[in-house]
Amino acid sequence: TSADGMYQVKYTDYPAVVNEATLFFEDPDGRTRNVTDNASVAIDKYCINLTLEKTVNKRVAEVGETVTYRYDVINTGKMPLKNLTLIDGRLGDIQLQDSPLLPGQATSATASYTIREDDWPAVVNTAIARGWSDFGQEANDTDSARVDILKIEFDKTANRSMACPGEGIRYRYDIRNLGNVTVKNLTINDSKIGRITPDKTELKAGENTSA
Repeated sequence: TSADGMYQVKYTDYPAVVNEATLFFEDPDGRTRNVTDNASVAIDKYCINLTLEKTVNKRVAEVGETVTYRYDVINTGKMPLKNLTLIDGRLGDIQLQDSPLLPGQATSATASYTIREDDWPAVVNTAIARGWSDFGQEANDTDSARVDILKIEFDKTANRSMACPGEGIRYRYDIRNLGNVTVKNLTINDSKIGRITPDKTELKAGENTSA
């Protein structure tokens, strides 16, 4: 005959699950006897995994605007991870919790960045998170976020440089989308004329229009 039993491995069982089983039985004389046996299963010290999810609060921003990144670090493995580090390629070291991250647990951090002129046409940066098991094995993951930078040129010109009362002045408005994202619902508000609608109210990257 046979029987089976199930045991769920714990990380504290490292380096191996060694257990002994004893079979008890009664012989024909009514005496209880026993037989023992054991089995050993090694613990895979590479059962570690870490996931990094990096997000940003704005997909599009202008020069001088501040964006905020969020970093979520999740222990998706089977072993605790300690000595957590997070490095952003543009922002450098990001502080994470000091305590170990148990399996299934997560920790998070945020950091801000102000868009600069030389970031155009986009800010694309990658972060890497690392953690180590109690046995010195490293788990790591990377993730990136992109912020496209708006760059709209708007020029207003007049058809004359001098005018007398009663004469008309014709203005021209030129709009150029120098960025790499589409902008919509273009309208112009002139302090003397009021609302003006350009020839196009939507400009894809590289397109231009006028009024």
